Amino acid sequence: MNILGSSPANSLRVLGPDSQRWAARPEANVIEAQTGLQEPLLHLLAENQQLRRERDHALASARTAESALERAVQASGTDVLTALPNRLILQDRLAHEVLLAERHDTPLLLLYIDVDDFKQVNDRYGHPVGDALLQGIARRLQAAVRVSDSVCRMGGDEFVVLMSAIDPAEAERVVRKVVEAVEPALAIEEHILHPRVSIGFALYPRDGRTPAQLIRSADACMYRIKQMRHRAA
Repeated sequence: MNILGSSPANSLRVLGPDSQRWAARPEANVIEAQTGLQEPLLHLLAENQQLRRERDHALASARTAESALERAVQASGTDVLTALPNRLILQDRLAHEVLLAERHDTPLLLLYIDVDDFKQVNDRYGHPVGDALLQGIARRLQAAVRVSDSVCRMGGDEFVVLMSAIDPAEAERVVRKVVEAVEPALAIEEHILHPRVSIGFALYPRDGRTPAQLIRSADACMYRIKQMRHRAA
């Protein structure tokens, strides 16, 4: 007995408002012939298509997020302006070098470098020129030291150079060499700039046995030199 009061063949012809559009689709006849449930299956097909689109979108978003995370992790250790290692990388390298210096009983030299009157450059010529000046100084610092040394940007107009296995008696000579490399005139756009830097230094273990102590000692030394230069001017 047919509960619906009609034969399955008849039930195939009880169609909704979209019956003509559905009947024109190639899969319509197959579905009608097999189940007689045309409209519910049309709805299921639409839902499946939507789910596939949502899945594809989610996968694409996940790939984009993963790529962005990888770029962020890489960028987190690099100063955007100068492409030098930043403060985070400096901390890691300094901690590593201090451990090696302690283990092998070798000296370690840290230079703390500040660009004199940098604010005046920005105020007079604009920030693009100031940025180009910092980039030029970064290149000169890298060229002035060994490949094994680390040149890092602390932020603003401050840089740090980390040099291992340097004879303490050579520290002042190294500072002079860096000054001579950085301070020649630098052409930026139509301007000729004459950068000047104040450099303080700290030696391990004389001026500190921890990364924080060495940075504080070098920073304090740099500040004293800057003050003396201002008084002498």
